[in-house]
Amino acid sequence: MAICHSGTEGLADICRGAGILVAAAGQAGMVNCSFLSPDQVIIDVGASLDGNGKLLGNVRFDEAEPVAAAITPVPGGVGAVTTAVLCGHVVEAAEGADGFSGKIPGRQYL
Repeated sequence: MAICHSGTEGLADICRGAGILVAAAGQAGMVNCSFLSPDQVIIDVGASLDGNGKLLGNVRFDEAEPVAAAITPVPGGVGAVTTAVLCGHVVEAAEGADGFSGKIPGRQYL
């Protein structure tokens, strides 16, 4: 396992050697085909807006998709999973709060 940043020397070589590549560099489109190798699992955590307001990831999806074994899209990938997990945590926290049954008063439950 290696943890790198955008200034890491030999970054593309290190990324090509990864079985699972998590891109969270904060630079739209930074990870291009030179960073990739066949059958990688690519998790794109990046979220940047271009000049037109379009949401872009750190990985150039069009270059990575044909090469990768699996890839998360931006938008619609990690953000959706993060939101779902966060919602689950909020529900768990509310259910654990003193005096909260998880049921809304006046509503019928089957």
